[in-house]
Amino acid sequence: MREKTLTLTGHLAELRTRLLIALAAVVIGAGAAFMLYDVGLLAMIRAPFDTLAGRTDNPFVSEHSLAHWLSLTPDPVPDPPINLHFFSPIEVFMVKLKVSLLAGVVLASPVVFWQLWAFVAAGLKEKEKKAVRVFLPVSLTLFAVGIALAWFLMLPIVLYFLIFVTGEGLVPSVGLSKYAGLVGGSCLAFGLVFQLPVVLFFLTRFGLVTPAFLAKQRPYAILLMFIVAALLTPPDIVTQTLMALPMIVLYEIGIAVSRFTALPK
Repeated sequence: MREKTLTLTGHLAELRTRLLIALAAVVIGAGAAFMLYDVGLLAMIRAPFDTLAGRTDNPFVSEHSLAHWLSLTPDPVPDPPINLHFFSPIEVFMVKLKVSLLAGVVLASPVVFWQLWAFVAAGLKEKEKKAVRVFLPVSLTLFAVGIALAWFLMLPIVLYFLIFVTGEGLVPSVGLSKYAGLVGGSCLAFGLVFQLPVVLFFLTRFGLVTPAFLAKQRPYAILLMFIVAALLTPPDIVTQTLMALPMIVLYEIGIAVSRFTALPK
């Protein structure tokens, strides 16, 4: 009993240390993002909006085909120009803090994923550690793919339907705080939900789930995905569906990974 207590205490101490390292990495990343906010980060956050608004003064404006097809502005810059607005002096500073923190999480993601992997690996055998070590770059790749999907596919469609399809004679007045929350939250949420195959892999490896169980629970899992999408996205069916559909695909990939990695009985 004493040995088990010491082992548990050691694991908790290791978890605390790794959480502190991950937190320190996020703080450092957020500080760097805060310094870069005025020289590029704000323009990057504005890019999806400015792309659809037809603005050309933003160096991060994307010319990809989906955004061009969705754009409602035939001229390079509409008159009057559609822009973002803030409604209180403190709002700009709070947005700067919020965006910097979210960017800090993204910048620190290699350290965060490494600390998570190192903690989980402590419970694996040496052979298993070598077999699953590849999942650190896989997690980072999936995280980047999720952010890219949100940036280039989900955000243009969502902004088009929520902002630019307003009706004749109506001019949108988009708040900076709400917009920054939509962009940052959507990118981070997509990056995290793309970790689903990795999560299912580890749950299978530790014997907590089986491929048969995952396949049997598919209807409930799909319902849960739409609920999670509703919690992580704005309250509209377009955004929720655009997040839930990739999650369903990732769940099926996770089932395939689970079947491949299931421990023999």
